[in-house]
Amino acid sequence: FAAPTCGLLVDKYGKRVKVLVVACILGISLYSFLAFMPVCTRCYTIIFPLIGLGIFLGMYDSGIMPSLPLILEKEYYATGFGLYFVAQNVTMTIIPIIVGQIQDFTMNIEDGYFWVMVFMIAYSMITLASCIPIFSEDAKLNNILDNYKIGQNRDLYLKDINSMENDKNEVE
Repeated sequence: FAAPTCGLLVDKYGKRVKVLVVACILGISLYSFLAFMPVCTRCYTIIFPLIGLGIFLGMYDSGIMPSLPLILEKEYYATGFGLYFVAQNVTMTIIPIIVGQIQDFTMNIEDGYFWVMVFMIAYSMITLASCIPIFSEDAKLNNILDNYKIGQNRDLYLKDINSMENDKNEVE
């Protein structure tokens, strides 16, 4: 339910980069909470951070996927989406193997999934750091990821922004 809801909000209000950053911070917070949560076999409180992780993943995908067509030229859409899905599938293949290895190596320690959560915190921090090139590319494109709303023509939007900047430079 999180991905379509976040997607509707992103389509209506834009703010894609902010959604990515908030999603990453939410992921780091939830993994930190899970890392320090006491091990309990009959507790149902675990459901709340797990729902939060679903929201985190929905927010992240809702922020990143609609950004690709805005920062790529039309002739590179297929390549951009292809590379994104390759990276996503490689990640979904490798990360569970790493998580399994961490859990195997730490199963004798009575910390439950603590070290797995530490790994996921680090991985979420890397994801947060990956937002830096997105900020950089967005700045080059006059903050199109934060300001563009669904229904606008991308090329007209960029043309309007560029003409406003040219008018401002002429006045100065």
